[in-house]
Amino acid sequence: MEEREIEIVLEGSPEPHKLLEGLAHHLELPLRSLGMSTTYDRMVDTPDMALLAIDHSLRVRQKLGNVYSGNEIRLTYKRPLQEHDVLFIRDEFKLKLTEPDYGSVLQFLGSLTESLVNQRMETILEISELAREAYLGSEQNLLNVSIDECSYSRPDAEGQAGEFVLELESHGVSDELLLSAADWVLQNYEGRVAAEGKYARGLRLLGQL
Repeated sequence: MEEREIEIVLEGSPEPHKLLEGLAHHLELPLRSLGMSTTYDRMVDTPDMALLAIDHSLRVRQKLGNVYSGNEIRLTYKRPLQEHDVLFIRDEFKLKLTEPDYGSVLQFLGSLTESLVNQRMETILEISELAREAYLGSEQNLLNVSIDECSYSRPDAEGQAGEFVLELESHGVSDELLLSAADWVLQNYEGRVAAEGKYARGLRLLGQL
């Protein structure tokens, strides 16, 4: 599945309803609210970060509401398709697992990569994320807007880092509309277009890159 997305790192926490309503008015699109979600992500890689070195990523995601019941784990693998000054244009592969235990998932991935490249996969970065989301547009052509409060940490170290991120993702809308949405956000809120994904940015904020 192709993903076309812009990430904007904001200087502070915006008021979600005000931002979403202003953006919908600017783009002249109806606002379809989705509400709030909380997730716990683990970025998995080899010890020498072989995936990060080629701008790939493997994420193991749990919805925080399901962490204790453990009934939903989803793998997401991303790799770049083409370069763009503003957009992330990536291949995205998702797989929902029936295995509820993260330790078992990591053991499987580690055994697989150890047999292939003599390195075991391990948890490199942990991301806790509170997302306020909405769709703008029609059912066939939607812009997904997510205002994320992200907290980054390393599983083997103390300390955390955080940032506020606005994600603009196409679900059938044009690149021109994505860019127009990003321009409006940058004109009305202090921030910058991200040149790296959350995996690299989180490590950089923690002083690991």
